[in-house]
Amino acid sequence: MKPIETFRELTLEQYAGIATARDEGFPLQDALAQEGFDPANWPAAEQAWRTAIAGTLERQIHYAAACRRAEDHLSREVEPLDRDPAAWAGLLGQLATAKEPAKIIEALGLRASDLGRLGRRWNERAAADPAVAEKLTALAGKASPPVTVRTKPARLTPFPWSKNQAPPTETGSEETQRAARPYAGGTGDPAADVDLYAALCAVRDHAPAHWLQAIALVGIDAADWKALDARWEHLLANDPDLRAIRLVAGVDHRTAVVHLLAGATGVLSDEPVTLRR
Repeated sequence: MKPIETFRELTLEQYAGIATARDEGFPLQDALAQEGFDPANWPAAEQAWRTAIAGTLERQIHYAAACRRAEDHLSREVEPLDRDPAAWAGLLGQLATAKEPAKIIEALGLRASDLGRLGRRWNERAAADPAVAEKLTALAGKASPPVTVRTKPARLTPFPWSKNQAPPTETGSEETQRAARPYAGGTGDPAADVDLYAALCAVRDHAPAHWLQAIALVGIDAADWKALDARWEHLLANDPDLRAIRLVAGVDHRTAVVHLLAGATGVLSDEPVTLRR
């Protein structure tokens, strides 16, 4: 087992949790206090981790996975989308046919992180329970979207890696590789996996300097990508349900890439990173 890596007495998981909590609107002081970290040491620790993350692909994979786990931990209730498959299927259908889906998301009071969490949650439910998958399939294109959603504020509670919690997973573990599949590669077929395709598109659009490395991880080159991209564009143009799944996956992966670049701001990129929907 690899030793747990720290810079300025802060682990990568702790850094990811603090950064994600700040992005979710929690005061930085509260996130630092939860980790028992001295605010006076934060600027140096942040810069140290930004440089370290920029240094290796392994850390980038680990950081992206940790940010996703932190996002899921900071989940807030979103009714009826949390529990009602008809509401979720209806929203997907609405987003698939909308000219400006970002405006629909904004009008409902949702954030990109909400949509990503909901997408992951429903995908997990469908994978674990065939009845849920069948229900979502039956509702596709037929369910009505919610007119309003009700949210409850998220609570900042200790992460699994926070003090007095379970120790963080070591860099490069199987669990981390699974959680960051689109960045690790080798576990999906980009010609058949819309989620993996969405992840590669997110890298292309938001981290173009790293895109060739990303597609190489799944065994393709630029020429292969051109044909693959054209195939997906044709499929998406003719399948509204698939287009909706691609949209949610795209928001999720763009958020992950933005987290990754923000974690290395000033090292991987000199430009400010914004989330484009």
